[in-house]
Amino acid sequence: MKSITAKKVMTSPVVSVGARTSLRQLVKVLDRTRYGGFPVIDKEKRVVGMVSEKDVLSYTRCIIGGPIRNPRKLLDDKDESVQVSGQRGLDVLEFVASATVATLMSKDVVLAEETASVLDVIETMNRRKISRVPVVNADGRLTGIVTKTDLLKMVEKWMKSNRKT
Repeated sequence: MKSITAKKVMTSPVVSVGARTSLRQLVKVLDRTRYGGFPVIDKEKRVVGMVSEKDVLSYTRCIIGGPIRNPRKLLDDKDESVQVSGQRGLDVLEFVASATVATLMSKDVVLAEETASVLDVIETMNRRKISRVPVVNADGRLTGIVTKTDLLKMVEKWMKSNRKT
């Protein structure tokens, strides 16, 4: 596995968002893609943060004061997990929805270069307890992402190719 690089197993192109993306837009992207999180990039496609569904849950819980079962339903008027009463409640929800990704993203991002060994990526993911690592080229620009799903697909392929018949 040391000879397998991040570039060989990464998902590309990668879905990413900008730091100025609103929570409302982020929720739509979460819903459309069904991914759990995304790299946050600047105009030069350099990674400046990571944002996840967990970040949305933490932020909304902090602002609203209670749990929201499904952040993908945050802006859906029919979601019964969000109890809103009066204009103040509506104002709070609108405030939450208009927050930007920069407000809730994690800035301490672990990156892997395309040439990094998959074993190093796995060790980093295990040590840091993270589910995804953005992959960058030699110029530091986002080119892909390695997720736990990518790693499982790699292991499955390897096991099938080494299966004794």
